[in-house]
Amino acid sequence: MNTTNFSSLTIKEIKTQTLEELPDKITVLYCRLSAEDANEGESNSISSQKQILAQVAEREGLVNPYFFVDDGFSGSNAQRPDFQKALNLVETGKVSNFVVKDLSRLSRDYLLSGQLTEITFPSKNIRFISLNENLDSSKRNSQDAYLTPLVSLFNNWYSLQCSEKIKLSKHTKAKTGEKIGWTAPYGYLKNPENSKEWLIDDYASQIVKRIFKEYLSGKPIASIANGLRKDKILTPANYKKKLGVSNYRVLESDPYHWKSQMICQMLEKEEYTGATINLKTAKISYKQRNCRLRPREDWLIFPDTHEAIISKEDFALARKMLGHKRVVQRNTWKDKPGHENIFAGLVFCENGHKLSFCPQQKDHINLDHYKCYHHRRAGDSCSGLHYLRKNVLEELVLTELQQLISSTHLDEEKLLEELKSRFDIREDKRQDSLRKQLILNKNQK
Repeated sequence: MNTTNFSSLTIKEIKTQTLEELPDKITVLYCRLSAEDANEGESNSISSQKQILAQVAEREGLVNPYFFVDDGFSGSNAQRPDFQKALNLVETGKVSNFVVKDLSRLSRDYLLSGQLTEITFPSKNIRFISLNENLDSSKRNSQDAYLTPLVSLFNNWYSLQCSEKIKLSKHTKAKTGEKIGWTAPYGYLKNPENSKEWLIDDYASQIVKRIFKEYLSGKPIASIANGLRKDKILTPANYKKKLGVSNYRVLESDPYHWKSQMICQMLEKEEYTGATINLKTAKISYKQRNCRLRPREDWLIFPDTHEAIISKEDFALARKMLGHKRVVQRNTWKDKPGHENIFAGLVFCENGHKLSFCPQQKDHINLDHYKCYHHRRAGDSCSGLHYLRKNVLEELVLTELQQLISSTHLDEEKLLEELKSRFDIREDKRQDSLRKQLILNKNQK
C-alpha cells in the first residue's frame, strides 16, 4: 500500500484506494505540479506540497486525509485524473475538507476556480483551505470574499502568459521546417531514435495507397469506407492505439468503423506527398484543446522532407476531384467581427449538455444563439432548455455583474497592498529561477 508518513500521520494515496474502501467522509489533500512549475525549484515539488498539506491536516485535526496527486499536469487543464476523482467524491458528498498549497494548484482557470470556491464547496458544506493565500472558508472574513476571485484572475493571467510563450516557441520551430505535430499521420511512424523524423509504416501505407487508388478510379467515398469495414481494417485511431503510439478515444465496440469523413481527411493530407506542413490549425483558446483550420495561405509547406506514399500528381488529381464535390460552408458568420463566442465552453442546457454556438445574421440583424443538438435527437431524451440568444445571455450576465459590483464594500487600498505584496514575492521567485537558468546555460556553453 502506497502511504506517506509525516510526523504522527500516515496518509494514503488515493490511487491505491477503491471507492468502497473509503470512509464516509474524507479530507482531500490535493497536489499538482506542471513542467513549468517544476522549473521554479523544490518549493513547488510534490514532496514539498505533501509535507505542507500533511502539517495542516495534523494541526487542524482534519479527518481521514488522502493525497490526490497530479504530476505533470497544467493548471489550465481540468481533465486531471486525481482532480477529477476528487470532484467526483465532492459530488457524492464524501468530502468534508479540501486543502491546497495555493489557489493555482486547484486551477489556473479563474472561472473553474471561482465555481468551486464560491459555489460548489459552500453548497456541499466543504471546508476549503489554501495555504499561500491564507484562505480558510471556516474562518472567512469579508476581505477574503474579494481577494479570492482576484488571485484566481491573476493565476488565469499567468496561464495565458505561459501559453503565449509555448506558442511562440512552436511558431519558431515551425518556421524552420521542424515537424511540430505530436504524432505522425496514419501511414507513417515516428523514428524511435529521432522523433522529428517520419518512417514509412509498411502496413498502414498500403491502406493509404489503396484509398487513393480506389478514389482516383472513380469509386465513391462511401463505397471505399464500406470496403475497409468489410475487410476489417482498423480505423487510424484504433490502429495507432493498438501500436501504443497514441491515447486516442476510440470506438471499442466497432474498431473497423470507417467513415466517409475519415477518407476525405486522408485524401486532403498533403503530407503523403513527402511534405511537412506546419501551422495548419490554431487553438481556439488556450483553455481548450479544440482547434480551427487556418486558411491555406497561412500554412508553412516544406516539400520533400520525408519519403512519399503518394505521388504529387496523384494527390493533385485527388484534390481537384474533391474540390468539385465540396459544398460551400453554410455558416458564413463564423469568426467574423461581432460574432465572437465569448461564452465558449460555459453554456449548458438543463440536462447538462454543452450548447453549441451558432453565429447567424439576417437583414443586418445579429441572431447569434446557443443550441443543444441533443434536443429531440434520436436516442436522446434531452428535454431541457435547448435554445438561447447570445444577446439575452449577455444582458443577464452584465446585470449580475453590475449588482455584484454595486453591492461590494471593501478597503481598496488594503486590498491593493495585499495583492502587490503577494505578487511581488512571486515575481522575485520567478526572477531568481530565470537567473539560475541563465547561469546554467552559460556554463554549458
